[in-house]
Amino acid sequence: MRWNEGDYAVSLQPCYRASCDAPGCRASEFFDAGLTTTACRALLTERGWTIIPWRVRPGISGAPRISYMCPAHCDLRPEGWHEARELAIRRLVARHQTRPPTRHQTRPLNLDHVEVPTAHINAARRAAMLWMLVEGCGTQLAVARAAGMTRQWVNRQVAEYEIIIERRQRSAEGWQEPWARRLRAAGAIP
Repeated sequence: MRWNEGDYAVSLQPCYRASCDAPGCRASEFFDAGLTTTACRALLTERGWTIIPWRVRPGISGAPRISYMCPAHCDLRPEGWHEARELAIRRLVARHQTRPPTRHQTRPLNLDHVEVPTAHINAARRAAMLWMLVEGCGTQLAVARAAGMTRQWVNRQVAEYEIIIERRQRSAEGWQEPWARRLRAAGAIP
């Protein structure tokens, strides 16, 4: 049963009410009693409200206190929230540091056959370096001896890098952008 009394609507049905916990704020939202608390909180979040679970005394067990902040005060936190949050984080870190190692942590980590995720980048740099050295020296044998590698391995790396260079040059032939024209005029690309 509902009726209007002045500017206020009065309801005899139970409802879910959330009011802003910021000092001096009178913002509030009312929801139908048929909705669950989770549904009401989801609607509040959609409307820009912030829901903050926190503990007045973090060392004591029990359910946390729930504070609601309207969109105008969503950056505010209840008094003592920062200290309680800091204490909870410090407690988690201390518990993690004093926890005995699990059976997986007691075994030594073996990385013998594990490739570094950037190994392909290092391999491309190494191939480019070998190609430049061979181009500069004119002989693969001298580069192989200086690098402590076999000539066949240096030959394979240089051949693979030359294929990459040729592929890049073929793709550069179709570039028509102004910066590509300037590079082509300077002789940097074909």
